[in-house]
Amino acid sequence: MEKIFSFRRTVILIVFILSSTISFCQNSAESLLKEAKESARKAIEVGANIFAKSNYEKGADYYKDAESALKDGKSLEDINQKLIEAIDFYKKAIETASLMNANFSDLMKVRQLALYTGADENFSDLWNKAEDNFSDAADAYNDKNSEKVKKYSSAASDIYKEAELNGLKYRYLNDIRTAITKAEDNNLQKYAPITLKKSKQLVQEVENILDGNRYDTLKARITSSRALYELNHALYMQSIFKKMNEQEKMSEDLVLSWEEPLIKISSEYKLNALFDNGYENITSQIISNINDERTKSALTEKEAIKLNTEIEELKKTIEENKIKISALESDNAKYKDQFDEAEKNSKIIESVTTMFLPSEAEIVKNGDLIIVRLVNFIFPANKSSIDPQYFSLLTKVQKAIQTFPNCTVVVEGHTDSQGDNQKNITLSQSRADAVFQYLMANMGMDISRISSIGYGAARPIANNATEEGRARNRRIEIVINPHVITVK
Repeated sequence: MEKIFSFRRTVILIVFILSSTISFCQNSAESLLKEAKESARKAIEVGANIFAKSNYEKGADYYKDAESALKDGKSLEDINQKLIEAIDFYKKAIETASLMNANFSDLMKVRQLALYTGADENFSDLWNKAEDNFSDAADAYNDKNSEKVKKYSSAASDIYKEAELNGLKYRYLNDIRTAITKAEDNNLQKYAPITLKKSKQLVQEVENILDGNRYDTLKARITSSRALYELNHALYMQSIFKKMNEQEKMSEDLVLSWEEPLIKISSEYKLNALFDNGYENITSQIISNINDERTKSALTEKEAIKLNTEIEELKKTIEENKIKISALESDNAKYKDQFDEAEKNSKIIESVTTMFLPSEAEIVKNGDLIIVRLVNFIFPANKSSIDPQYFSLLTKVQKAIQTFPNCTVVVEGHTDSQGDNQKNITLSQSRADAVFQYLMANMGMDISRISSIGYGAARPIANNATEEGRARNRRIEIVINPHVITVK
């Protein structure tokens, strides 16, 4: 009997271990699938499918194989291994692409704007055509054929812009156009043709707005809302007319239903609502009564002000002192709140300095601005490619930026005074763009909140007459505007 119990305990333990292992593998697969999907998205954002085709396609193949294996119910261990391989190849592709981004910074910005509108999903033909031209431009760059680089880059830019515009129109017009088509299929034209026409005219107006200025999204959104309102207005009328037909009601019933609200309002003003000559007479009477009440209210208010003024004169001295005391208390409370908030923000700002070693960055405060001056961040001579050894430092920069949720950022590039001034400006701009592209690709920050600029040798921080001074002047600075109250 004791052997039987021992055997049962062993079986239960084995079942428990197996079920725990299966559960762990399932959770691991879900986590890896999520990570692989995110890696694929980042790879597309930085153009890995263009600049690092081999690694990107290997990652995509492993990802597809893992998805197929998951659907077919294959071994979780095998699925996890495929996902790990996919993530690894995606990461390699992202690193390579991030370095190449700086060589096509303007085109990458145009591409990202199109990507943000969902053009890659909703207008895949245009998107793929633009991607093909971009890929040809990248190949031409590697072949050092500047003429073809310019040709294919220009073509890709034009197509990306067309895809972006289509993406914006899809965002603001697809739902309303689908709704209008459905309403027309349900014979809305028969019941409310005028209001339906107004809705369609507003839809066309949205398209005209975006054609004229695709970034006037506020006006486009407001006009699109008006178009939706007119459509819903027409649908409401259609429902009323259909109900009348179903209940075999006449036009007289509709007119009588419109008169009911006017009768209720008239009774509030003790008016006799008569409609034998239409609505104009009773409407005029109601408006007249409303205006009379407004006039009486204004007169009553003036009399009250006069009486209060006379009373206040008698209490003037006491009240003035009370107001002064109250104002002082209010100011004290306000200044305390502001100081507490400023102290809080100051601590956040000070915490940024602890993120970096002295050998990595200097933190400089200029008014409300925080300047992260990268130390020993060296580019190859006359180049703007970022050495992988600095990726960890740029990760710290990203964390510093993310400390301030509402901040704006400018990546500044600077050179020493040696060489041609215009070449120095161009070089500093391309280096600033390289850092900008890396931060954007790996942080997902809104592109409207971060920019880059190259100053060349215009803003030295040391003497250009010495090698040490020139080395300090060759630098990248990350200028963060936290948009918070700081202690001064």
